[in-house]
Amino acid sequence: MAWYIFSLIALFTATGYSICQKWALNLKISEKLFLLFYFISGFIGFLAITAKSLPDLFSGEKVLPFLIFGFLVALFSMTGNIFSIKAFAKAPNPAYVDAIRNGNSILILFLSILFFQSSITVLKIFGVVLIFLGLIPVIFENKKKFNWQGQWQYWALGAMLAFTGMIIATKKMLSLNFNAQEILLILFFFATIIFLFINRFKFQDKKSRVGRPLPKLVLAVVLALVFVFISNLSHFTAVGKAPNPGYPQAILNASMVLTLLLARVFLPSRSGGHFDLKKWLGILVVFGGILLLIFG
Repeated sequence: MAWYIFSLIALFTATGYSICQKWALNLKISEKLFLLFYFISGFIGFLAITAKSLPDLFSGEKVLPFLIFGFLVALFSMTGNIFSIKAFAKAPNPAYVDAIRNGNSILILFLSILFFQSSITVLKIFGVVLIFLGLIPVIFENKKKFNWQGQWQYWALGAMLAFTGMIIATKKMLSLNFNAQEILLILFFFATIIFLFINRFKFQDKKSRVGRPLPKLVLAVVLALVFVFISNLSHFTAVGKAPNPGYPQAILNASMVLTLLLARVFLPSRSGGHFDLKKWLGILVVFGGILLLIFG
């Protein structure tokens, strides 16, 4: 299949993941338990895909950098996912979190210039300005006194920084000729181990008690895990096939716009389907800025 087919699959499944993750959190699943399912299912899935190539991978000379950079990618990914799920649980609309996380395009641009000698143009600078302007109404509430403590924006910004580190480390692994499936395998392997270690196998808390709609919760979790696995696999496949990796990334970033619209349809207005004209316009501005960063 053509790369854009994989990109479109990634777009729709990433949107489905955001919606179903918020749905599961609304049904009071423990955030830790959800992430445990996420990491373990990802590891099992990519282990099945890469099983035949593992002997060659671990018998070669690149096994040490594979493990070192794989550990860094996993550490950043795990941190970003912990921050993200806390932001998703508190945010009035999951697309607001996506917009802030996608704001890491600015950091990636400047770090890529520093570490990978990437170029910068006037259009890219204009894209940076647009992202800043678009994030202002998304991040800040219409309150005279804004308290950062406990706010979803705090967690979303932390996720943005963590995922920036993950992408830079991933770029390094790709430059060492590791393929996407191998990177995702080592990511989920180390992330699962680290997550189990730091939580000491305690994944429930007093605040997250599952009520009567257990079948709905199981459905929400299963759909979320299926969506995110397909999204990860499709996106990285598209990146490998596309003439420019920026093209599939632009399509994937469009998921925040789709999430914005579908969350309004499928989620309660107070628990994911929030509408705020300023924030919605801000997300569109952020998306426009990201397009300029990629194609400018």
